[in-house]
Amino acid sequence: MLSGVEIVALHGFLGLPDDWALLPSLRVHAIDLWPHALNGSDWREGLTDNKPVLMGYSMGGRLAMQAALEEPDRWSALIIVSAHP
Repeated sequence: MLSGVEIVALHGFLGLPDDWALLPSLRVHAIDLWPHALNGSDWREGLTDNKPVLMGYSMGGRLAMQAALEEPDRWSALIIVSAHP
């Protein structure tokens, strides 16, 4: 069960962090990807190092797959929803 696990969630291309509000019983840290896309910063900056689960939908899923490839030891698990590499 994921109730005590921290989840970092990445929304899809036309999405917003509120897309993950449907999971109120989980500890979801929803990242707003748009400011990072506009200013070229890395969305992983400022995240804790406690090995959260990384979850992404669509475009966010592709970003999550790339992050898992680049830093596999940073994440405890990967959840990909409707994304294709």
